[in-house]
Order: sequence, then C-alpha cells, then structure tokens
Amino acid sequence: MTQLEDISAMGQAHIGEAIELYAYINNEASLWSRIETYYRMAERQMERNEYVPEYLEAELRFVVLDGARRYVRDYCPHGAKVGFPFAIRRECAKLMVKNFETEIGYGNGWL
Repeated sequence: MTQLEDISAMGQAHIGEAIELYAYINNEASLWSRIETYYRMAERQMERNEYVPEYLEAELRFVVLDGARRYVRDYCPHGAKVGFPFAIRRECAKLMVKNFETEIGYGNGWL
C-alpha cells in the first residue's frame, strides 16, 4: 500500500490538512532534527529485532503536536482558537512511520 492510498483511506475531509502538516514538519529544521533522532533509534531497534511501529508512532506524535502548534502560531491570525484535531495529528505520525519504513526498505538509513 502506498502513502497516497494510506492518505485516501483516511477520508477526504482530512487529506489536505494532514499533507499540509506533514510537509510543514518535514521542512522545519528543528523538528526534523528531532524526527531524525527517533528514526535513528528505530533503526537501531530494527537491527536488534526490537522495533515496534506503534512505539515509533507514539513518539512521533509528540513532534507532530509541536509542529501543529508552530504551524498555528506561524500561519493563523493572532488569537485564533484553531488547531489540528487529534485524528489528523495521528495520521500525520502514521505517514511518518510509513515514510521511515519505506526508506529503510530501499536501503536508505539514518545511521
């Protein structure tokens, strides 16, 4: 299953928001350095056969939450009470896990 099929399975209402948040987080340098730390840790766990995708997703949700807060701070009007719902943040973390597993499958690692 490709990433695009995973996104379309999420539902039409959240596709744009999840892609927007995913792109913002991947292009934010301070957030990307945190993501790389989790990717390196997960790759070491794969080498020891201790990798559990659900744990990586749970760890990445913290980065996604910080990214969602920064996105709202940067692009929403001052004082706006908006944000990304939990479902969108969870799907964004799932996309990051799929991206990690795809890159590892192609032989591209972080170690």
